[in-house]
Amino acid sequence: MTVGFFNVDRGEGIHRACAHLMIGSVRRTMPGVRIVQFSDETTRAIPGVDEIIRGISAPLTVMIARHYRECLGDWLFIDTDVVIQQDVRPVCARPWDVAVAARADGVETEDHPRELWRTMPFNCGVIFSRSSSFWTAVADRIDAFPTETQAFMGVQLAVNDLIAEGAWRAEILSPTFNYAPHLAHEDVSAHAIVHYKGAGRKPWMLDRLVAA
Repeated sequence: MTVGFFNVDRGEGIHRACAHLMIGSVRRTMPGVRIVQFSDETTRAIPGVDEIIRGISAPLTVMIARHYRECLGDWLFIDTDVVIQQDVRPVCARPWDVAVAARADGVETEDHPRELWRTMPFNCGVIFSRSSSFWTAVADRIDAFPTETQAFMGVQLAVNDLIAEGAWRAEILSPTFNYAPHLAHEDVSAHAIVHYKGAGRKPWMLDRLVAA
């Protein structure tokens, strides 16, 4: 399995800081796993990556899908604000084209309303993949979206729609593989992958790991 993440320099230093901590978590839990940064023509490589693969600048989600469709074999695509806490390579022993985690149920917040669970049941900050054709379809779907959707929510919408359409083998994993904490000092030690998604959670990630 290879771990891949997308990062471009948008003047938000917190993303690079989170990425540095994310890379460290991969190294601790899965020694020897290759880590690849996907980016544009000019962004600097995050220290600790094995390779940076560059693409032509385009709207954010267009770039992401174009990078991912070139990836063959088993990959774990993650956001920079993710912490890997367990070796998740055993997920790759299962027969799927793409594997995503169900959203954690039971807690409704402003950025996690119940309506979101119905329209987009899977958050795309953590995706296991072994199908380049799936990402080709994602890229094609995003190319048809309005410009504002291409800039932000394109991957999220396209992935959820394509999984719902059922043309690829999609495994739905436990929420522990993409768990978003609800409190700054919540005990998340039992979860395999913790996702500090959203502007409010990223400082929690830095506070937790920089102090550790």
